[in-house]
Amino acid sequence: MKKKTNNKYSFLSNFEIKLLKLISKSKIDFNSLRNIKKENIDLYFKNQANFLKLNNEKGYEESIITDDDVDILFYLKKNKVNLKKVYKYLTDIKNLKLVYYPDPLEFNYIRKNNYKKVYASLLLLVLLTSTVFFNINNASSAKSVDMLKASATVIANNKPKIDIESAKQNFYKDKFLNKDINELINQNSDTVGWIKVQNTKIDYPFLQTDDNEYYLNNSFYKKESIAGAVFMDYRDDFNTTKNIILYAHGRMHDETLFGQLKYTLNEQWYSNEDNLYIRTSTKDENQLWKVFSTYTIEPESYYIRTIFESDDEYQTFLTTLKERSFHDFNEELNVGDRILTLSTCYNSSRRMVLHAKLVSTIKK
Repeated sequence: MKKKTNNKYSFLSNFEIKLLKLISKSKIDFNSLRNIKKENIDLYFKNQANFLKLNNEKGYEESIITDDDVDILFYLKKNKVNLKKVYKYLTDIKNLKLVYYPDPLEFNYIRKNNYKKVYASLLLLVLLTSTVFFNINNASSAKSVDMLKASATVIANNKPKIDIESAKQNFYKDKFLNKDINELINQNSDTVGWIKVQNTKIDYPFLQTDDNEYYLNNSFYKKESIAGAVFMDYRDDFNTTKNIILYAHGRMHDETLFGQLKYTLNEQWYSNEDNLYIRTSTKDENQLWKVFSTYTIEPESYYIRTIFESDDEYQTFLTTLKERSFHDFNEELNVGDRILTLSTCYNSSRRMVLHAKLVSTIKK
């Protein structure tokens, strides 16, 4: 039977895809995994694999990768778990007797209903062997930021060596500086500027109107469109607001608009130093921004704040955004920094977010 992989996760490496297939088969539940002490995560996977073998649990031949599986992968990377070791543990599951559920909806239903049974049995096994200790948290007291950190991946190794001066020099020579924003304003007076994210399809004008709804369903030419357009938060003033927020649909089928923003989570993208510098152009100047945070998050309003009562409040805001990142960009932030935020849908229950700080401007 040919295994299926959702193109939605094409930004992941081949090894990560293979590991995700095994995670899918292993019936690991992300909510359960979060309750394991960090130092015992490795043993958790080892015991889960042993449990499946000892109890002859059936796996699934149809390797349907879900968003929960991806969250598990990011969580493992955040906690610096040896992914190759996890892969080795779970590879044994391939030898189990497999069953095939042809309907993805049926598959997901069966998988979800097996979680309680598997987790309860695994908990009993672990308690008896005393190899893993559980730290059960009161879900009602969990804070949203902690939930974010639980699904974030911070990679401390291989930090990119960023030469900001060289990036600025390259920017000064960039043909992007020749964008004629005035011509775009003539076509649509809502035009604010243009944004380009290196090595993605994000290369569009962005607009602003008096709400955050109109350009979700209307194009640059103000014609009704399910694709919409890239637009700036109606509360922002591009020249003065500390947090400039741009929105667009994360279109999966053709990856247009912000459909490729998810690629910024991929090491192949952020290990290319030039990719970390985002270009924008407005009527009077060009701007260069440096990425300092990328992550996924459940819908919330915190990261799209535009008003701050004090410098301390703004510094806390910046620090929080930085700590949420899947990757440690090793970038210092202070209250004098203005930032650019890109936000789109990652899936039906999470948002994909990127933050960058302003590092250079050039008057036209």
